[in-house]
Amino acid sequence: MHDTLIFDLDGTLVHSAPDLAHSLNHTMARYGVAPLTMETVSLLIGGGIPKLVERGFREAGCRMTSRKLEEATRTFERHYAKNAVVDSELYPGAKSVLDALRAAGMKLSICTNKLEPIAKDILEKLRIAHCFEAILGGHAKRPRKPDPSALWEAVDKSGGSAERTVMIGDSKVDLDAARAARIPVILVSFGYSKVPAAQLGPDAVIDSLTDLPEALASLRVDA
Repeated sequence: MHDTLIFDLDGTLVHSAPDLAHSLNHTMARYGVAPLTMETVSLLIGGGIPKLVERGFREAGCRMTSRKLEEATRTFERHYAKNAVVDSELYPGAKSVLDALRAAGMKLSICTNKLEPIAKDILEKLRIAHCFEAILGGHAKRPRKPDPSALWEAVDKSGGSAERTVMIGDSKVDLDAARAARIPVILVSFGYSKVPAAQLGPDAVIDSLTDLPEALASLRVDA
């Protein structure tokens, strides 16, 4: 059975769209841009904060220079660092499933494009940081998903085996990272992907995190 699991964060374990939308709208307001709905922002998530900021202004019909986007990204990061867990919450079943997987001896890690200090803060405040052997987020020296480098690093830091690793995410970014790393991928159907998870072609799709153990059991182990 696969015993090394790499989880995405936003849209997979944590419903973070409310706080991301708040920080994005705070940032756009600084430039006189009208706010976006949380539902709209949820479809812009994926690829890290710079991508979210860029997509947000584009969605609002505002053209920004590279310099202005960099400035806006810093504004977002400062605001979000202080407001990342205001309305964000775990998806149903997340805590119980993580605890059960750990009790079964599985090695768990996080691989997210979110800035690493913010990711760790969110996990601490939602009381699940202890569930993970490694928490890898975005920083200047680590390529972002879909580059597979962080997935391999997560396997190494968690003491797992690449041949027995599975990625659990919600988007094409997660799927492409897993494919590049040559590991199976399970997508949740309730995340922030514009395209329905089943249409992306993962190895399995789950409608609830409580379905994860059964989905894992159904995957073939090559080694």
